[in-house]
Amino acid sequence: MIANVSLEKIGKTIQEADSILIFPHINPDGDAIGSACGLCDTLREHGKKAAVLLEEDAPEYLSFLDTSCCIQDAENFGRPDLCICVDCSDEGRLNKRKKTYQSCGSTICIDHHLAAENFAEKGFCDHYYIDSSEAACSQIIYKLLQAMGLKPTPVAAELLYTGIVTDTGSFQYSNTTGDTHRIAADLLDLGVDHMKVTVALYQNIKRNKLDLEIKILDTMESFAKDQAVITYVTEDMAEAAGALMEDAESAIDLLRNIEGVEIAALLKQREEGIKVSLRAKSWGGVDQIAAKFGGGGHKKAAGCTMHMSLKEAWAALKEEIERALEK
Repeated sequence: MIANVSLEKIGKTIQEADSILIFPHINPDGDAIGSACGLCDTLREHGKKAAVLLEEDAPEYLSFLDTSCCIQDAENFGRPDLCICVDCSDEGRLNKRKKTYQSCGSTICIDHHLAAENFAEKGFCDHYYIDSSEAACSQIIYKLLQAMGLKPTPVAAELLYTGIVTDTGSFQYSNTTGDTHRIAADLLDLGVDHMKVTVALYQNIKRNKLDLEIKILDTMESFAKDQAVITYVTEDMAEAAGALMEDAESAIDLLRNIEGVEIAALLKQREEGIKVSLRAKSWGGVDQIAAKFGGGGHKKAAGCTMHMSLKEAWAALKEEIERALEK
């Protein structure tokens, strides 16, 4: 673990600030939204001026959550005393919000990604709390609130629970620990409706999303003695299915779940480059594969952005995956 300050020190810094702006990574997932909004809602409940700054709307699949603390224009908020990036330790993933973050009086990074340790060495923020053994950033935020003597609001409890559920694959991934279950139990005891979250996340699939997943599976190629699969999705494919690109995210889990597959790769063709999602099942690892292309993540779940054509990215990824499996 890299932590140049303790959670108690992070909490004290937050307590000393009157206005706080919170930054999850661009294209936020359940844990980014859960940790950012969960922290924000609790701080607001205790008298802080706080908001979560996004560049885009929260993903549609998280629309059941209360994300009313999110804003997309920082001008009306004013210059904050403190900026906190959560589930994000690379200023590149702040994208257009980077200038706002850098103009803040004091900055904190709270993250659980292994690659965050490299960014910490570059001095991106004033204070860091990074623990790659934590299953989700939402799990760290829960511990931070405990260190501050604060109880999550009912809204925050649902947000943090959702962050933990999504980043552990509903407690299926290898990052799940006893701590994860204990925190989840505490959040349930605070009134979180487990079935509401479960139905919203996993039992509410739109037909258009299924149509897109079918198209994605049609592009799938098995290789490395069927131990790996790779596939792609484009904006045109999403449009033809009447779906959104974010609807493709869960397809990576379908690929990983195929019998005999150890590593799965999903390439998403976007304007900013080829976004890659990587998953490993049991003995494989994908964090080092992502790192080869400037990305990172966890051993079983990682990603990167490749600035090349789809064909070139496909070939380069296959080569790295085959090399990883041979090891």
